[in-house]
Amino acid sequence: MFNSIVKKLSLTPPAKTKKITIWFAFVTMYVFGGFSTIYAQKTFRQRGIASYYIDRFDGRQTASGEIFDNQDLVGSHKKLPFNSMIKVTNLANNRSVIVRINDRGPYAHGRIIDVSKAAARKIGLLSTGTAKVMIEAVGNNSKITVSENPTPPKKTTVQVVNNPVKNTTRASNDNDYKVGSTYDRFGVYQTPRGYGIQVGYFAQLGSTKKYCREVKSATNIDQIFIQVGWDNQKQRKIYRVLVGTFATKNTSTLTMRQIKEAGYKGFLKPHFRK
Repeated sequence: MFNSIVKKLSLTPPAKTKKITIWFAFVTMYVFGGFSTIYAQKTFRQRGIASYYIDRFDGRQTASGEIFDNQDLVGSHKKLPFNSMIKVTNLANNRSVIVRINDRGPYAHGRIIDVSKAAARKIGLLSTGTAKVMIEAVGNNSKITVSENPTPPKKTTVQVVNNPVKNTTRASNDNDYKVGSTYDRFGVYQTPRGYGIQVGYFAQLGSTKKYCREVKSATNIDQIFIQVGWDNQKQRKIYRVLVGTFATKNTSTLTMRQIKEAGYKGFLKPHFRK
């Protein structure tokens, strides 16, 4: 095909030859460039850290011009084309979700993708704030074009501890918070297992709740607990603020780093055994 085009060009007047040559070059770049872009999108794969959008981004305009909705399955990437369909797999639990790229970012060091809160909920990201993930292109132009059953990522030794809620009754005042018990930041009784990262220690419940809100806003981590203890010396309740649930000490590394980046100090503290 190429040789026949060259032969025709040799028999064509110079003025027309110039126009045909420009047209041929343009079509070649368009066709092969287009195919290479599609191929690159279909074979794209990347490992790194994922995080999710906090509520204050809801309703803001994204880089694509869309209005961001935290309940949509969308995300941001620095380079992938808008409307690329990306499968995000949490390597800690192998849970996956497909998001559509409609924004640019994230720009925090080491992070490769931000996902909406709805997407984060599907892969268990709300409890840790960040996680190691594998992202893979599975489509473009808002359509999934690749099978959702590629070779699964290798299992890791990271464990996520389930935390059943025994009831939904909220503790509202100091008397409701019982010594030896643990509550979430809203006052609902919890039974977390393993370890948490202690980031605060207070004698007053009001100060404890305020601190929980500050930590949530700064770290984007939902899983924040109030552990109620007893100060034998001063004969009064104490309220510890713990972040996360970790089956082993080694699995807390990413969250510990995230807490430090937000300006907080923390150390591992066992959750109460129930």
